[in-house]
Amino acid sequence: MAKRIYSATPKGLDAAIVEVEVDISPGLPATHVVGLPDVAIRESRERIRGCFRSSSFKYPIGRIIVNLAPADLQKYGTQFDFAIAVGLLCSSSQIKNLNYEHTIFLGELSLDGSIRRIKGCLAMVLEAKSKHFKRVFLSKDNYAEAVIVEGIEIIPLERLDDLLIYTMGNFFPLPKIHVKFLPKNNFSVDFADVKGMAFAKKGLEIAAAGGHNLLMSGVPGSGKTMLAQAFSSILPELDFEESMETLKINDAFDVVNDSNNSLLISVCRPFRQPHTGITSQAFIGGGLRPRPGEITLAHNGVLFMDEFPEFTREVIESLRQPLESGRILVNRINGYYTFPARFILLAAQNPCPCGFYNDLKKDCTCTPMQIQRYQRKISGPILDRIDMQINVRKIESIGSISDQAESSVNIKDRVILARQRQKLRNPKGLMNAYISTKDMLAVCNLRADSKVLLNEYEEKYDFSARVYFKIIKLSRTIADLAGSETIDVGHISEALRYKFGE
Repeated sequence: MAKRIYSATPKGLDAAIVEVEVDISPGLPATHVVGLPDVAIRESRERIRGCFRSSSFKYPIGRIIVNLAPADLQKYGTQFDFAIAVGLLCSSSQIKNLNYEHTIFLGELSLDGSIRRIKGCLAMVLEAKSKHFKRVFLSKDNYAEAVIVEGIEIIPLERLDDLLIYTMGNFFPLPKIHVKFLPKNNFSVDFADVKGMAFAKKGLEIAAAGGHNLLMSGVPGSGKTMLAQAFSSILPELDFEESMETLKINDAFDVVNDSNNSLLISVCRPFRQPHTGITSQAFIGGGLRPRPGEITLAHNGVLFMDEFPEFTREVIESLRQPLESGRILVNRINGYYTFPARFILLAAQNPCPCGFYNDLKKDCTCTPMQIQRYQRKISGPILDRIDMQINVRKIESIGSISDQAESSVNIKDRVILARQRQKLRNPKGLMNAYISTKDMLAVCNLRADSKVLLNEYEEKYDFSARVYFKIIKLSRTIADLAGSETIDVGHISEALRYKFGE
């Protein structure tokens, strides 16, 4: 009779439970794995055979069929080694008294008999809990990230032989986990280091407070990159739910642990800066086995795209969906995958290919056609989705600026206070940039004269409905920073300046 053991397979950032059916029947010795396994799974028989030789078990002799169900789901990874080995041991009666019902087995087997760590363990344990499994057997090296999931028993093993010892009633002391928090204030640039540029710094403060996307334009050396690097220092730390989302994403890339029995939990928001030569697949995710890309790694944080027009058109246009919905859909013939992608887009660009168009001291060497072609690389639909545009002007004389610039700590306090107001007022506690149009009309209290001013600009410049509502959301954030319950004319005027550039 076939034994049914349970394991899991990655499915994007999530996981799916897989039944591992193992049947041993008389016949010529052979092992067949069916059920859409990848190459790593098909090679598991040799790893298991070597692991048995280094342990106190014998590889069964006979015709062995391993079926991974559901059969129409593509299976990936080496975590099936442990489950297949348990099925073989139970089917050949080498292990008895093992309650494998409501139990998940995760782990890669080594030729020396040890159980190695796997990628994506956190997502698999979360899926096991959601499907009401009671316990998970896994590698001791995966214990750190798995044990944070409450409501399910985690049993870490170092070697396959430990499973036999466990069935005899012997229990192992659980490893002591060292939780390490990444430093909160380890920022290379503080806003106190940025002299002048009051308008640009206020724009970054508004973007941080409301989660708004921002495009900075300016000649080389005007300070765009420095402003972007200082931006992270005014963002609030991740809350617990956001930290777990970030941990789950990092676990899929196997960057959770820095050593055994330690867990890195970051309270700093991600800051991703992809190179201009990045491919669209590496940017949005995908591949034969769909994996998340840079925009998912920036989830709950910042995506900084320096030299914005130098990215390929395919990469730039792929921002349409995540900027609108906060997620990215990757379609494949066997289904589709959803990756989270809610981030603040921080983009920077030069005014022309040489960078000195409209510069007061240096002459531009570009032709009008080159300037026009360069500026058209950013399409209208993308600009529509960017809440704010800032022209960063180069400081003429740094030595003439003698006043002490405000530090990031003071700005961050105002950002946190503004976000707290939004959390109490907005549905689901969303920031202003992410609330729907329906909810926005209910929470954004415009005064009559403010509405008149906005309608006058709408008639004059004929901008889209998306831009119209983005201006209201931006005004709401400016009012939150000012501590105002209503959106005044001054808030609308300031929002218009930041939307269309100073």
